[in-house]
Amino acid sequence: MRTNSSFHLSESHLLTKAFQENRSLVVLISYDGKRYVRIRKVTQYNLLIQDELPISKLEVVMAYASEDQTRIKPDHLLDNQVKALNQKPIKKIRDRRIVNMVVAVGDPVRIVLRTGDVVTGFCKAVSRYNILLDVRGASVLIYKHGIHELKNYRTPPSS
Repeated sequence: MRTNSSFHLSESHLLTKAFQENRSLVVLISYDGKRYVRIRKVTQYNLLIQDELPISKLEVVMAYASEDQTRIKPDHLLDNQVKALNQKPIKKIRDRRIVNMVVAVGDPVRIVLRTGDVVTGFCKAVSRYNILLDVRGASVLIYKHGIHELKNYRTPPSS
């Protein structure tokens, strides 16, 4: 993730440390629904869950700390048209839908995920595979492979 202090915003640090502070669980939003888990380790393709089988990152579209759920919920909506498509993860990159993901740190964005979930917030960090949003002071990790549509509300520079 690209920001001034990139370590504390890395996917691994967020999922194994920051989101699990105060013994909190991590909420994973996937194609199968919502799961509350404790993540032991983040590998290149999987999330290693305590006392469970690993979860493929392709299955996960969004993650956040369970203690932040009340801050995220008012801004977490559903797009019923996208949800009705009942989309599943796509392994091959060439088979994925092309989505314009031009976003910079500080930009206000609205993201519709392939599961139909809609999240609105400010971009805190961007990496090759993830976008970290600030939603009412809570950090939400979005996996780019799970994005159906991204709307950037940044005002273009005036000439």
